[in-house]
Order: sequence, then C-alpha cells, then structure tokens
Amino acid sequence: MLYFLHLSRKFWKSSYRELRGICAFKPTESLWDNLIMEAKPGLLSRLNSKDNIFIYGAFGLTDSTPINKDDYASSIYSSIRRQAERAKGRKIIIDIYDVNSKHGYSGKDMEVLFGNMLEKDGFNVSMDEPEVLVYAVLFNWKCYSGMTGYSTGKRELLNPIRHYNHSRNGISRAEMKIEEAFDRFGIRAKGMAIDLGAAPGGWSCFLARKGFSVAAIDNAELNVKAIRESGIAVERYEKGSKPERGEIMHYKMGFAEAYLKLKSTKADLIVDDMNISPKESAAAVLMYSPLLKRNGICVMTIKSMTKNVPKHLSSVKKELSGKFIVKRIAVLPSNRQELTLLCRKR
Repeated sequence: MLYFLHLSRKFWKSSYRELRGICAFKPTESLWDNLIMEAKPGLLSRLNSKDNIFIYGAFGLTDSTPINKDDYASSIYSSIRRQAERAKGRKIIIDIYDVNSKHGYSGKDMEVLFGNMLEKDGFNVSMDEPEVLVYAVLFNWKCYSGMTGYSTGKRELLNPIRHYNHSRNGISRAEMKIEEAFDRFGIRAKGMAIDLGAAPGGWSCFLARKGFSVAAIDNAELNVKAIRESGIAVERYEKGSKPERGEIMHYKMGFAEAYLKLKSTKADLIVDDMNISPKESAAAVLMYSPLLKRNGICVMTIKSMTKNVPKHLSSVKKELSGKFIVKRIAVLPSNRQELTLLCRKR
C-alpha cells in the first residue's frame, strides 16, 4: 500500500529513524518533509499516533496516475472523481497538495475547480459539516489520491499547518506552535497562565482567547495594537494589578523582578518559547516552578543548538527531572530547529 507522510524537515534523519522503528518501507517519492512510501496495509493508526515525535501524520493512497501536462486539470480530475465515487451520497470536501508538479493552478484554484466539476456530476460538495475528505498529492507529475472520513475537529488536511495559518491573528508566526501543541497534546487546562518571553504576544493572545488570565513576561514590547485588534484586552502591569480572565497583563521587566511581583500567584500553566539555549530555557522554567500548582502543566520549546538532538533533549529532561515529569515530546509542523515538550509538575 502507498502512504503519504509529513516528516520533520529539520530532523529528517531522526524522522526516518522513527519511521524505521514503526515499519519496513520503500520510498516512492521524497522531497524534504514530504514522503510517499510503499509499506504493508493497516499502518495508519501507528503512523498517526500522537506518541510519534517526528512524524506529523499520514494518509493512505489508493490511486496513482500520471498527470497529462497537456490536459493537466482533466487528468487530475479523473483521479479525484474515482475517489468521489466511493463517497457518493455523502458530503465531500476536497484537498489538493502540490509538492513539486508546478503548473498555472494553485491548490486552492484546483479545489474550487474540481468542487464545481463534481457538483455538476451530481456529487454533494460542501464546506458545511463535510463527512468525507477526498484528497490528491501532486508529486513529480503523478497524481496520488485517496479518501478518508473527515472531522473538522481532527484537522485532517494534507498540509499540516493550513488550519493554524488561517486561524492565527497575525501577531506572530509562533501563534501556530502553541495551537498545534494544544491540539497534539490534548491540553485542557484553564485558569492562570504565565508566558515566559512573551513578546510580541502571539502565545499570550492564544491563551487569552482560550480563557486564561495571562501574565506575559518580557522586557521587550508586546504588539499591543494587533492584540487589541484581535479582541483581547492587554494592559501594562502596575503595582497590585492582576490579569482578569481572558486578559493579558504585560510585566515589562526581567524574570527575577517579575517573579517577585507574582510570588503569591498559583498558575495552572507555564509556557516558554524563548530563543535561548535548552539549558537556559529549562532554568527559566525551574525558576518559576514554585508558582505552578501541583500537577500544573508546562509547555516549552527547546532550540536544538547543534545537530545532536538526543544530547539537548537528555540535558533538558535531566535538568527538569526534580520538579517535572516530561509527558510528551513532539516536533510540531510550525517548529523549526526545535522540539516542543509537555511537562507536568510533580
């Protein structure tokens, strides 16, 4: 059987090592983080396991046909239509991912075009609670297609960051990372959150939208204008003030000074996406650990300063071990040269 996978581009050696631990496979097409491989059937649940660190997700492919360069759209549509036949009578949504078979159409153009063509052929194409995802991967002038059940909550699209990119507020690209972490790790925490190294405010804004009262700590300025335009209240800390539910309070000061201002606080969540070394990042989290409730959650990224990923990960886990249990580790689609950790306070 053929599978389409997203792997981590920055950690592709580790990605392939993880994949080899799951199954024997034969690459059919590959380009950086995109891989089409041949392997035994029945692997989707393992390839899509949230316990995987470097594999973002996988889709089964049931059709592979050459793309006719002189009749580009029609040759792809024939493959899409064969998949749609399998879902006749149900609501269909279409997803096209063009890896490197470049043409005059964008993926979005093709989704609209093929949706209209399917509707003319009697299929029920709908963005309103679709039941089936019909998809095609265009790779080296071949069209690989398949279909699967669709649930909006599962974010089942070929491009792993497409949903997140559409939903962010434009404060920073990093917004997508915290949303991906909440989805991947199934985080359900509520209450008080401390955002270490918060500027320009993307993570804080996401947390406030989730209903947290957010203490945003950073000497640098937040993008107050963009945050307020997104509907979130943000204020500068003044003596005795505290953030309300769904509000951001900016502690424009160093970590040590902010810690003293917050020492009577008990937070439910600490997040840390600072662009510093893994050791320094772990030290910052440990500094604030007394402010986190027992069994409270910490989400942090660790930047891989060298290619020795296991070394960086091991050093952070060792540093945190006295106060935290590292529950989950993942390279998320919007991560660059970094890992995201989910930790729980002992």
